[in-house]
Amino acid sequence: NKYWIGCNQMDATEFKQKRIFLGYTQQSLANKLGLAVRTIRYYESGQVPINKTVKLLLTTFKSEEQRDDNRAM
Repeated sequence: NKYWIGCNQMDATEFKQKRIFLGYTQQSLANKLGLAVRTIRYYESGQVPINKTVKLLLTTFKSEEQRDDNRAM
């Protein structure tokens, strides 16, 4: 169902904002996701729709600050 797919899409701006909020560079996020940096750039420019699996993974990542807090405990 085309409508269903569209409801769960993450747009390019939201993707980039989330990456920056989490403290990842394009390179570090690409490494973490097992993708090419080029793919991250395509996502952020809106040239390629963000894969649903990538969106789900991104929502599970914690920010650098949260990771550092957890390591200190």
